[in-house]
Amino acid sequence: MVGAVLVFDDKIIGEGYHAFYGGPHAEVAAISSVKEENRKFISSSILYVSLEPCSHHGKTPPCTELIIRSGIKKVVIGSPDPNPLVSGNGKKVLEEHGIEVVISKLRNKAEELLLPFLAHLEKMPRVILKCVKSKDNYIGQKDKSIWLSNRQTDVVTHMWRSENDAILVGKNTVMSDNPTLTTRNVDGKNPIRIVIDPNLECDKNAAYFLRTAK
Repeated sequence: MVGAVLVFDDKIIGEGYHAFYGGPHAEVAAISSVKEENRKFISSSILYVSLEPCSHHGKTPPCTELIIRSGIKKVVIGSPDPNPLVSGNGKKVLEEHGIEVVISKLRNKAEELLLPFLAHLEKMPRVILKCVKSKDNYIGQKDKSIWLSNRQTDVVTHMWRSENDAILVGKNTVMSDNPTLTTRNVDGKNPIRIVIDPNLECDKNAAYFLRTAK
């Protein structure tokens, strides 16, 4: 969810991301990835990171400590960390040690990447609404299945399926499109499939019943 790159003389010499909970943070991964012949350039590099570096002890030590020890003099942050344990303190700590900290002009884009994290902090579900329409603003025809999406949008949709816990559709979608509601165009888990069908009108042989996914 969080990524970082270390740039020297307009060239990326290190990059990394936070791969799993409790694992090395993006900044640590990026600095650690620098090849031996380029390590002398770390202190003269700019660190770009999508989220404000942490400044507290959690599953891992504070990233601010490593940045300070590395001698990096400029950090560009995609978005301040909304976590109350950080919330501007990472930026403050770095600045107190003479490091220039800049909030990126692409902050809005960076915050889009944080939506799952924000939902987790607020203990709220994250909901993605998929809506496909034609150029003349139609979403389909009554009682008839029409394919409006394309290969590219299908890949995005299946990526969403693999990243989320559940997928929900109404009975009309099942009755007209007979979807499997599984993840196919990308690698990843199948979401739990939920169909709103209060009167049990869907065919018991519908495709989503015949798959091994929940």
